[in-house]
Amino acid sequence: MIGIVVGHRTSVNLWFVMVVVWAVACHVGRPAPVTARFALGRVDVPVAEPGLEDAIRSGMARSLARAGALSPAGGIGVDVTVIRATTRPIAVTDGVRVHTARLEIEVRLDGVPVRRTVLTDERSFTASVPDQAASARAAAFSTLSQDLAEDAVSWMRYGPGKGQLTP
Repeated sequence: MIGIVVGHRTSVNLWFVMVVVWAVACHVGRPAPVTARFALGRVDVPVAEPGLEDAIRSGMARSLARAGALSPAGGIGVDVTVIRATTRPIAVTDGVRVHTARLEIEVRLDGVPVRRTVLTDERSFTASVPDQAASARAAAFSTLSQDLAEDAVSWMRYGPGKGQLTP
């Protein structure tokens, strides 16, 4: 009979709980990744943010290639739509402005049924002169695009409904 020893609470009970947690963790593990191949489809950017479409397209292609899931021809179609790309000032000090860039995208996988998710990320950047602000803003959105692309690929490979995908 398995039970918790009452006399030596601190060491035996802690050991018992640790063994149980370790055994469950070993049994559950990480789910197996999807072996399907993906092809980048449409990238819709209904906002006036220069270079954002190229940043999202290259970020998705780079992340899919890194995961070994990029298919140049065929595969499951991946469409990306930008829902929101905004910046807002959050602080001004000694002539330096601190802004927050926020990017929200929808990733849609073609198939039966269609799978989709919405991913959001934000990042702060600083600028002291207007010319520097434009390049800092572009760099922030480029970094956000890459980060969200990596999140999207992780969702495609390990997310719910992955068993419904066929290569």
